[in-house]
Amino acid sequence: MTEQETQRASRIQHEWQAFWLSIGFLTRIPMLVRIDYSQHLMNQCSMYFPLVGLLLGALYAGLFALLNLVWSPLICVLVVLCFHLFITGAFHEDGLADSVDALGGGYTVEKRLEIMKDSRIGTYGTVALVMALGLKAALLVDAKSIWLALLVVPAISRLTPLLLMAFMPYVTDPDKSKSKPVAEAFSRQRLLVSCVFTALIALVFSAWLPGLWLSALAAVAIVALLWGWYLQRQLGGYTGDALGASVVFCELVLLLGV
Repeated sequence: MTEQETQRASRIQHEWQAFWLSIGFLTRIPMLVRIDYSQHLMNQCSMYFPLVGLLLGALYAGLFALLNLVWSPLICVLVVLCFHLFITGAFHEDGLADSVDALGGGYTVEKRLEIMKDSRIGTYGTVALVMALGLKAALLVDAKSIWLALLVVPAISRLTPLLLMAFMPYVTDPDKSKSKPVAEAFSRQRLLVSCVFTALIALVFSAWLPGLWLSALAAVAIVALLWGWYLQRQLGGYTGDALGASVVFCELVLLLGV
């Protein structure tokens, strides 16, 4: 094997491990390959967040199709949401609750960050979770194609945290957050790859879900700009919890659009 072929094989192996690391980071799915963990690999794995979202969407859509043979759409959607919370460990929903608790209950940046690190959930976080999950269920049931919405929304929404990571500073204590290695040094080239992949998903499925392309563009832009602006004012940047919240917000705005 030539040196060029060896380097190509090494790059392929590196990306393969980065992909599986992103699965392990975002879900409870066991990693089926050996990972040579490094912070550099962790930094680069975030490029695959939309792809992981698409794979999760395929699981959700398939489960809904099976359940829909027996039960009503509402029951099927609620079961799929339960499965989603299990398979992801309520990762993004936890970020939503912590973010709303901190931003609603803290009056200084230091106090907000302190509340955000607290594992306990408060009134603001509880209300945000109940309303977000209830609205998500209602919007899915009301969607023109439920299974298609379940398929594409998780992929498109996971582009939003990448935009926040690329253009905003990280503000929390790196020793107390598992999101820091992912957030640090995320390159614009890898962001571009994620953007192109997500845009292709929106374009391809627009044929079956009218308005998807425009809704996807609007949802990602609105949440990234408005949520990013609010975080900049309240915290001076983003946190790992705020990234999780951005996914939930983008899902809701996207479902409102479609």
